[in-house]
Amino acid sequence: MSIRLAASLLAAAGLAATALTGATPVAAQKTTEPFRLQHLLDSRIDESSGLETAANFRETLYTHNDSGDSARFFAVGRGGLTKALYTLRGADFRDWEDMAAGPNKTLWFADIGDNGRRRSAVSVYRVPEPTRLVSVNVPWTRYDFRYEDGESYNAEALLVHPTTGVLYIATKQKSGAAVYRAPLRLKTSGYNTLTRVSGAPPMVTGGNFSPNSKRLVLRTTELAYVYSHIGGAASVIDLPIGGESVTFWRNGADLLVGREGSSSPVWRVPTS
Repeated sequence: MSIRLAASLLAAAGLAATALTGATPVAAQKTTEPFRLQHLLDSRIDESSGLETAANFRETLYTHNDSGDSARFFAVGRGGLTKALYTLRGADFRDWEDMAAGPNKTLWFADIGDNGRRRSAVSVYRVPEPTRLVSVNVPWTRYDFRYEDGESYNAEALLVHPTTGVLYIATKQKSGAAVYRAPLRLKTSGYNTLTRVSGAPPMVTGGNFSPNSKRLVLRTTELAYVYSHIGGAASVIDLPIGGESVTFWRNGADLLVGREGSSSPVWRVPTS
């Protein structure tokens, strides 16, 4: 693995967000090289697009499929076996691209994909994290969003700040990609406006904050850009596999990255 310190592509945006602060990190297991943590063995997981660690279950990951599935997500245990399947009954599923953990043990799912750039609005669903590894329907709340300039954008990265709960979406573009911030207080009726706060690397496929809120990551197919705050400088990391999903490991330092496809691998990647 090589790490290249690069001037942040976000810095050129002109508007910087507040630096991240948070709780003391959890003691880390030291790793020096990327390694394959496990495979997602469930044949129903064939387009893993979002990835998140579970707060309530120590050795469990959450994931969901890209477009073509239904509104549901999987709890995957050690060894890659599915422990539970959770369904958002009645929720729309157009193009779920990413997921993130938020404050108070909430999970957020981003229906924000728009390859044809024809959607007038996009949606994000909030779900309380399950407390049991049992396949059930879960309650959900939907929030609808429009970009401040009235344009339609394809996006694949959702970030939710672990302490403030502020939601960010990074667009996926070859040029002109940007990070947009949602209002602090979201409304369930009408539309919430997404405001541009920074530029972004080209062709971002996923993103996340670290659990201690001190760092964030935006990934592309082959690279991860790790920041201390939105609008700062990035450490650029070569990833061992191409793909879309990314989250931080519990230590707030290492990344977990995955890709689409059957029996898709999940790799753990140190960032320093």
